[in-house]
Amino acid sequence: MCNRLRKIDELIRSDHYYLEAEDECYYLLEYTAGKGFEYSKANSIITNFKKKMNRQGMPDWKYKAKSIREVSGYLLGVLGTDYLSQVTLMPIPPSKAKSDPNYDDRMLQMLNQMCQGVNTDIRELITLKQTIQASHERADRPSPDELIDCFQIDDSLCHTPVNTILLFDDMITTGSHFKACKRMILDLFPEASVYGIFIARRSIEDDFFGINIGGD
Repeated sequence: MCNRLRKIDELIRSDHYYLEAEDECYYLLEYTAGKGFEYSKANSIITNFKKKMNRQGMPDWKYKAKSIREVSGYLLGVLGTDYLSQVTLMPIPPSKAKSDPNYDDRMLQMLNQMCQGVNTDIRELITLKQTIQASHERADRPSPDELIDCFQIDDSLCHTPVNTILLFDDMITTGSHFKACKRMILDLFPEASVYGIFIARRSIEDDFFGINIGGD
């Protein structure tokens, strides 16, 4: 189930409506929206991976660390150390600013674990100016333009040129976060190739027909 990356192509791109044909995004798993963590392996991994920081010290907190290790192992197996040593890795910012006590650096942790012992360029180039409401908690999803207004560039990380950049996030829904980060990166490095790598993509189940409209 987790031994390859699948591309978001023309058959499923409409599920992530900010993506365009030139956007190259890949994912490991399919998270089924509206279902609990027991529904599938993907739902379990994503639920634990995104476990909020206020769960620290609780009995279930160990499952977050387990999911981070699990995902880093999957992605390392798929991407390989040779490839990881040739590219730049960047986490897409979470909804909490780094100054927020609930800031969660799960993606950065995952990248560091994945690349342990590998000479890899990992940069937290884009961060939030201030905490924003999480996309899944909003009635409407933010557009790339809205997110760009909320993001900022760490200028100290811009001096070394990059050729290939992999943007990582836990789940892709509309694709707005990827598009915002990609646009900002290409403004800085116009010759770079930018790809999105996601642990899971959101799949929406059609209750009327009883089929998964975002399946393989």
